[in-house]
Parts: sequence; C-alpha cells; structure tokens
Amino acid sequence: MYAPISIDLIAGYLAVLQIGATTAATHHTLGRTKLIHQIKHSGARVLITDYTNDLPDLINEAGLESVLLTTTSRAVAMSGVIQLSEAIATHLPKTEYGSLLPPDDLERPTSIFYTSGSTFEPKGVLVNHRIMLAACNRVTAYLQITPEDRVLSYSTLGSDYGVYNVLMPLFSGATSVVESRMGLSAEDVLTVVEREAVTAMHVFPPVFSLLANTGPEWQARIPNLRYISSSGQPLHTRHIQRIRETLP
Repeated sequence: MYAPISIDLIAGYLAVLQIGATTAATHHTLGRTKLIHQIKHSGARVLITDYTNDLPDLINEAGLESVLLTTTSRAVAMSGVIQLSEAIATHLPKTEYGSLLPPDDLERPTSIFYTSGSTFEPKGVLVNHRIMLAACNRVTAYLQITPEDRVLSYSTLGSDYGVYNVLMPLFSGATSVVESRMGLSAEDVLTVVEREAVTAMHVFPPVFSLLANTGPEWQARIPNLRYISSSGQPLHTRHIQRIRETLP
C-alpha cells in the first residue's frame, strides 16, 4: 500500500485483513527505489496506490501481478492496472458478506510494518492477528475507549502507530477521525477538534507542542476532550506540564 491516507486506502487495508491476506504498507513519501525494495522484500503481488508514473516499469521491476489505483488515471488501460472504482462496481453486487469472516488462525500474519529507512534500508517486522488483537485489547482498555468516543489522529498506514490509531477506535465501536494533513498551528488542530466533537487525540509530538505553546484559554473550546496520547519521539517536560495545567 503506497498512497496518502484516504477512505479508499483505509477500506483497502481493512479488506485485505478481512480476506486473510497480509498488508505491507509504506509511507507515501518514500522514493521509488525504497518502494521497490519494500515490494520485493515483502513479496507483495498487488500494490494499492495512487502512484501512476511509469507503472509498466514499476510492475516489471518490482515483480508485481497487478496495481490497484485509488485515483482516476489513463494508466488503467495498461495490462495489470485496475481502477478501484471499476473493481467495486464490478464485484460489490456479487459479494456474499457471510463468507467474509475473519480467519480462525490467530497466528496468520496480518501486516508487515517497516522502519522509516531514513538511515538504512527499511526493515520489516511481521505481526499476526494475535498480536494485533492483544494490542487493541490492552490499549483500548487502558485508554478506556468506548463507542461514544471520537478519536482524532493525523496518521498514515505506513507505520504501526498510524495503523493502530485508525483501527483501535473501530475495534471499540468508536469513531476514528483521520486528518490527512497535520495542522500547522494550534488553531488548525482546535478547529478539527471542535468541528468533529473529538474526545481523544492520538498525535505525534509536533501536534502536542502546538497545543502546549498556546494559551490556556483553548481548554474552554474543547470541553469533551478526555485525553491526548502521543508517541514516536520524547515529549518536552515543560510541554507536558503546560498541557496538564490546561487539562487538569
């Protein structure tokens, strides 16, 4: 999977899990060389993407069987390239949902999560249904996520943190609020929290810092917010103190 976060990409990810296949998502900002490395390393046969440059060469070089495009492109005329919208229109009316049950084997692989590859070639870690279910159960219980929650994240599906940010609210019957672009200011973030009636935030430290460096008056604008969770980098102690003062 190689595309910015979108409804189509999330639906594709869930569909792959539903049929018992294995996902190998990569960050959409990776260059072509690292993308091909991950495709080959993971043994992927299908690529879900919005990438349309030189698709015949990409399919040949990466050893792909097909490419599923989430965007409209003239490339669909190429052999092995399938338009997502056309695939849905063709197969959705014929789908028997009763046959689409989760696999019974909890050891069946679900996903390969890769490191960023900022210093070396990206390294992949394979996880299975048992691991993902255990993570979802424990974290949602710790955070006390309920069906009434609306959880905001600025995520991609290119990392385990991003995937869990999207899946864990759904796992609990809650609403996952996914923004495709991180806010550039505290006002950007607060506007989304207000508009979507967000009750929880799973964000990276830069978003946390935006809020910490804003005056305490913003708390009155988001009375439903229960907690802010952060991961990926250390948080500054002064930022934690400011957030706690604003959200006691």
